[in-house]
Amino acid sequence: MALLAMTAAASGTLSAQEEPARVELGAQVSALGLKDYGSMGGGVGGRVTVGLTRRIAIDTRVTLFPADAQPGFLSPGGKTLELFAGARGKFVTRRRFSVYGVLLPGLLRFSNTITHADNTTSTMGGRTHFALDMGTGVEFHPTSRWVAHAEWTGPLYAVRGADTGRSDPPPSGAVLILSVPAYIQSSAQFSAGLAYRIGHLKDDSFSAPTHLRWTLGPQFGYSAYTPTLTSSPRVTRSSTAGAFASYRIARWLDADGALAGLSGEDRLHTPYSGGRIAQGLGGVKVGIRGDRVGYFLKLRAGVQSHSAALKARGSATAPPVFGRANTTALDFGAVIETYLPRRLLLRLDVGDVVSFYRPVTILYDGEPVRQPARPSTDSINVAIGFGWRLSR
Repeated sequence: MALLAMTAAASGTLSAQEEPARVELGAQVSALGLKDYGSMGGGVGGRVTVGLTRRIAIDTRVTLFPADAQPGFLSPGGKTLELFAGARGKFVTRRRFSVYGVLLPGLLRFSNTITHADNTTSTMGGRTHFALDMGTGVEFHPTSRWVAHAEWTGPLYAVRGADTGRSDPPPSGAVLILSVPAYIQSSAQFSAGLAYRIGHLKDDSFSAPTHLRWTLGPQFGYSAYTPTLTSSPRVTRSSTAGAFASYRIARWLDADGALAGLSGEDRLHTPYSGGRIAQGLGGVKVGIRGDRVGYFLKLRAGVQSHSAALKARGSATAPPVFGRANTTALDFGAVIETYLPRRLLLRLDVGDVVSFYRPVTILYDGEPVRQPARPSTDSINVAIGFGWRLSR
């Protein structure tokens, strides 16, 4: 909400910086906290930013958290190293400050985690995860060459679980298997730093077309998530297919929505989820667009509909009953668009979809039983689409 207000206040006339720099070299300090784990301590790092236009840049950064964190299973533990590189877009630019967003894929490495465990032993070692870092920040320009920044981001990555032990088989043949379930790890990171600007950027081509309002097209992608109420050691990976639509409300603001179908997990049925997933999301995207490229932050809400959730369970001889179950979802992330001739475009849509599971009632032997709400779950979603820009 604060970003929307700041963007709206600045959308009338945006004062350009005196001379946009081609390259920024800087250092920063950071604090990283992982959900359900705690702080990884303070970190130090460096950043190199190469400008493509006045508002779009390639951002590369390396950050080391030198404290030895308590080892966890597969993630995290020991020292933490981050290496990210991606896009940065400025939404608001004034003479003395800018507001920007980042979308940075990269690697997150922990130096000392528990990589294997069984009934009697455990093995320690390093672990590297592919991660997506997304967030927003503010730059301050005290002089024409020096830049100070503060930003709030959150690396997101998937952790594959594993079996950690099993009991000796009794005469009945049943074996108790202990496992650490897979999960999607979300985090929060605050960084602040100082950079020096080198060279001058000549490209200042952002002059958004004003007569094109609608953008429509199909998109296809990938989703990684963990099913609720299961101890599965693997992350569920699902292909997605659907369509998107955007309507330009103002130069910096679009209404944005998407429909998608996920292949889901047909073998796992809980009172909250199961089967294939239909997803509908709608909200806004806030950002900038020019003749060739657009960069936006998105915030959308909607519903995920599961086709085969558990509705009733009877005796050992009676088959279970499955039906549709709906959950509320919140999607936040980034959208990057590349504009092609003949009003065509390519679109990259990346985000974290958080699912919220409300209490539900199912039948056990004909009697209604109330199931409590479950903790929210995160999922990593990446989609690539192509579309058309249409006149008003």
